[in-house]
Amino acid sequence: MALVYWVKPLLPTTLDCIESLPLLGTDKILPAFDAIWVIQGALCFDKLRRALAQTLRDYPHVAGRLSCDPKTQEVRIRLTNDGVPITVGSTNLSYATDEWFHNNEHHPDLVDRLPMMSFHPSDEPLSQPLARFKITTWKMTGETSLSVAWWHILGDGTTLSRVMHAWSNYYQDLAPEMIPTFEKYGDPAPKIERQFINDTLTQVPHLGVPYSTKMFHEMFSEMLSTTSRVDIKLTLEEILAIRDMATKSTTMRVSTMDCLAAYFVTVLNRTEDVPIWEISNAIEVKHI
Repeated sequence: MALVYWVKPLLPTTLDCIESLPLLGTDKILPAFDAIWVIQGALCFDKLRRALAQTLRDYPHVAGRLSCDPKTQEVRIRLTNDGVPITVGSTNLSYATDEWFHNNEHHPDLVDRLPMMSFHPSDEPLSQPLARFKITTWKMTGETSLSVAWWHILGDGTTLSRVMHAWSNYYQDLAPEMIPTFEKYGDPAPKIERQFINDTLTQVPHLGVPYSTKMFHEMFSEMLSTTSRVDIKLTLEEILAIRDMATKSTTMRVSTMDCLAAYFVTVLNRTEDVPIWEISNAIEVKHI
């Protein structure tokens, strides 16, 4: 039987004098995503819970709740310090290979998923947590999996990585590598000269077309209905080889992310009947 524990941040937090945080443009992405770590052996839950409370002190927005102004529809994160749930359970699943995880990454024994957020934030229940954690003991192997379900409004994968690293350090009685300042949340909106905007829109004119929330939701749903998932696993050596091949054919500076996107499009264009003329690139590479 799984048990749910709630963990609140240690007080005072790094944002103790602030009531709420605005959502930056790059964080106004509503879907959630999950991540799972598998650890050899057991974890001390009491120590893990104390370490999470220390982590939430540094990242108090993770323990906050969503807020939406009914008039302006402005979405903010209220720094309520309400905490986050950790579910502790076990599973009789056998050892999971990488291939198994690709096909079962949302298995209920491993992840407590967050509900799908609509495109109307004012309709969301404002009391639900913005992140969920789950610890699962694998009875057949003695391993422990630690999963997190994370709403993107808290920050991207880099933010989650920093939170998990801080949690790991506190668990090991080590100081965190960094403590966030949240300075960018107070910065004024950047001012861009109109000419720069016009020059950009001539290259990507579809970005200048306004869409209502309803229309955007319908277009997004239609895109998902014709989207297929493909799992491809590349080793570090293969990724570096792709990057080296791409950089040899251009004098421009290109990132590893750009090289991978170009590689995938090239492969698909050579194997599919309908060519790809436009891509939406959401590839990100870490620690390369």
